[in-house]
Amino acid sequence: SAIVLGLILYHQKRINDSTLLACLAYLAITSWALFSPSHTFPYGPPNEWIDAAQILSIALSASALVPQLKQNFDRRSSGDYSP
Repeated sequence: SAIVLGLILYHQKRINDSTLLACLAYLAITSWALFSPSHTFPYGPPNEWIDAAQILSIALSASALVPQLKQNFDRRSSGDYSP
């Protein structure tokens, strides 16, 4: 996902100091979460945080569909393509 985000920013010519800092922070946090298990390295994220993040991810992914569903309902369409 970091590579896709970087490509999007590059092609939209929106790379500046704040986006670069946000990308670096994203990479640092995900690296920390992926490579420091709490049972071997005490500063890694606890399993409860990972569980909560996964639940939040499911909720965000599901709620991202709501505007599309509303637009399809308003247009009385089955949802072919809508910008």
